[in-house]
Amino acid sequence: MNKALYQFCQTNFKTLTHGKLKLSSLLKRLHNDYGFGVIDGDYLHFNERDRAFLIERVLSENSAHLFREPYPAAQSRQQSAQTQRNEKAHSYAVSRDFILINNLQILQLNNQQFPVTPFSSLGVYLKADEISSVEHQKIVLVENLAIMANLSALNIPECLHKALWLYRGDINPEQQTSTAYQFFRRFKDCDRHQLICFSDLDPAGIQIALTCDADYWLTAQDSNVINIELQGDENEWFKQERAIKYLEKRTDLPEKCQIAFSQMCSVRKTIKQEQMLAHNIKLGLFDL
Repeated sequence: MNKALYQFCQTNFKTLTHGKLKLSSLLKRLHNDYGFGVIDGDYLHFNERDRAFLIERVLSENSAHLFREPYPAAQSRQQSAQTQRNEKAHSYAVSRDFILINNLQILQLNNQQFPVTPFSSLGVYLKADEISSVEHQKIVLVENLAIMANLSALNIPECLHKALWLYRGDINPEQQTSTAYQFFRRFKDCDRHQLICFSDLDPAGIQIALTCDADYWLTAQDSNVINIELQGDENEWFKQERAIKYLEKRTDLPEKCQIAFSQMCSVRKTIKQEQMLAHNIKLGLFDL
């Protein structure tokens, strides 16, 4: 979390544990990047669980308690090494400035072309701010890491064979989501690019698709695949109360999102990206 958002949270949520606040650009950023609260009209509603989750997330990213410590004066390890014997002290993770990308054909960045490795690979880590242009028309934000190494096995539309695939990241410090989101949104409202979100077929996956600024959702053509025969109990649905409430409050769900969510509600089942991959489930693009 950057300093401005960190200090904004300290000002607004240190003593306020639940309630609602008038939407602002920073509140929207907090909601989009950290899944904090639920937006309803011109207000963001939040509760104690939202606040607790935010504390945990910031502690993971910044190694500081949001409401007990000032913003840590983190710097790169190269900067720390100039003055500190322990270059890791008060330094952010080396990978913070990097994004993980992959593709099926020629990689096209900064008006240059780069060959694809012949080996199975998660992709390449690149410093985000060194990428000035992306010559791929379609950029796909991917929720789960396992997908990045198996792009060729996905049952995707032909138009995505030349896409650039970008890993969203997770809550671990070395794979945090903020840099990937910032890179993804850099190409919003650009006529040369189409932003696509490929997420799990579950409430949280729909929420990610709706809040990441994507133009399209890449998901199963037939949402009834949530009924596929799988061993074990369904647990994910019951872990996603926050995402379920978010979707229930939305009165403007895109058609595909509404269909998928309604089917989930009726059977209380979900499907992960890895299961779509393993069962060769046909994927399609749907307007957001």
